Amino acid sequence: MDAFHQQGGNSLQRVLATLGICLIWLCTASWVSAEELSTSIGTLQTPDHELIWVEVSLGDRVLRLRQGDGTILKEMTVAVGKTSTPTPTGNFEVMEMVENPIWQNPWEPSVIYKEGDPANPLGIRWIGFKKSGEEDYGIHGTANRDSLGKAVTHGCIRLSNEDIPYLYDQLEEGTPIVIH
Repeated sequence: MDAFHQQGGNSLQRVLATLGICLIWLCTASWVSAEELSTSIGTLQTPDHELIWVEVSLGDRVLRLRQGDGTILKEMTVAVGKTSTPTPTGNFEVMEMVENPIWQNPWEPSVIYKEGDPANPLGIRWIGFKKSGEEDYGIHGTANRDSLGKAVTHGCIRLSNEDIPYLYDQLEEGTPIVIH
């Protein structure tokens, strides 16, 4: 087996995948539980997962955080794109993650919401998953809880500002997202 050189920003999940090692095999071979391993290394978000992924059901207006085997870890109500500006469907990956994002209104560029502004339409977290020319799509927070469960966005997926930090903390760049 070739040597693996640790680089900054690699999580245990990514290192194991690169080496082709299953977490359960590693725990068995090391005589430790996944929980003990995650505590000692501090990089696993849930003790027994091999892969975390996100499923978004546009019809149900629900985001599900799932383990690799499909087990639902958490289900959250979301707002999705309206008919004229739909949320893209397909398979994506997390491309960028920003705490307290800055938002510039694309229709009125002079309108800018700074990080931490409670009126910021992106809320307190941004999880970008698609760039298409000038259109960026992402999962982000919102203070407007009345919009959740509705098709009202310009294509992004909105979560409450109460739910988005939990989701954000479970993901990393490269995490799969499936939207249907």
